[in-house]
Amino acid sequence: MKKDQIREINDKLQVVVDQPLRAIFRWADMLGLEFGNIIEKESFGKKEDGTRGCFIHKAGEYALHIQTFYRLVSGNAILLAKNDLYQPSNKARSAESFDRADFDCELLGNNRLDEIMYELAGNLDGFVVKSVSVNNFGDLRIRFNNAALLQVIADTSDAFECWRFFRHGDESDHLVVSTDGILG
Repeated sequence: MKKDQIREINDKLQVVVDQPLRAIFRWADMLGLEFGNIIEKESFGKKEDGTRGCFIHKAGEYALHIQTFYRLVSGNAILLAKNDLYQPSNKARSAESFDRADFDCELLGNNRLDEIMYELAGNLDGFVVKSVSVNNFGDLRIRFNNAALLQVIADTSDAFECWRFFRHGDESDHLVVSTDGILG
């Protein structure tokens, strides 16, 4: 990645410095994080009553969608990592009927990643962005005030999307990053 693109990416990401982490979630194997002020956002999907359609919900002003390897670390511990998705949750493992051969990792709450995210989401105090940086491979580092560090590691040698950053309501201005630089 060229130096001017690294600089551009780092500049665009600075808006989340001093902003709180508001949410952490996943869609299939993509990790989502939201930062900043709470806003109301319109989405399309499954509503609480089971029907599909548009609905309004609260979200963080800025979103980061990660489609590459990631891990959240604190001190010498890995708090969560992408491959936790493929491990059964403690609840699933402890069920009498648990059979690894029938394990469905995408079933919400059935995997270790969902279990950890659920615990984290209940206590995001201290997860205020202290610094953000990207390197020439498109790897992203977000350091939080509580000394936790989110490491996003580009895991492809081609120009495929690794992660994207955007402001809700400004869908035309997504910052889409690959190992080759900014896409789009």
